[in-house]
Amino acid sequence: MFCPECGHQASNNNEQYCIQCGSKLPNASTSIPESPNREEKHNTSTFSPSIINTVLSDNSNAGGAVVSKKLYLGILAATVFLPIIGVIMGIIYLLKDHPEEKKAGKMWLIVGIGIGVLNAILLSMGN
Repeated sequence: MFCPECGHQASNNNEQYCIQCGSKLPNASTSIPESPNREEKHNTSTFSPSIINTVLSDNSNAGGAVVSKKLYLGILAATVFLPIIGVIMGIIYLLKDHPEEKKAGKMWLIVGIGIGVLNAILLSMGN
C-alpha cells in the first residue's frame, strides 16, 4: 500500500499512519492505487538526517508536529537529571499509535536507560 499524500510505500497493510509524512493511511479495504503517479504527486517534505528533525518534522499534511520541539527537548533535558522521567515518558509514548510519538518515546526510553546505567556505573566507582 502507498501513502496517498507522499507516495511512500508502507511496509505492511496494518499501518495506520505513514512513517514518512505522518498522514493517516486508508484501511486495507479502501481502494488505493498500487503505485502513486510521480508526475501528479510531488513530495514536498524535506529529508533531514537529524533524529530530532525526523521526530519533530512540521508537515502541513499531518496538521503539524505531533510532539512539539519544546516537549521533546524538555523531556530529554529532564532525563539528564532524573532518568526515570525519560523511562516513564518513553514507555507512555511507545504505547501510542502515531509513529512520531513512538519515535519520541523510543528516544526518551533509550536516553533514560542510558543515563541511568551511566549513573549506576559512576556511583559504583565512587565506592
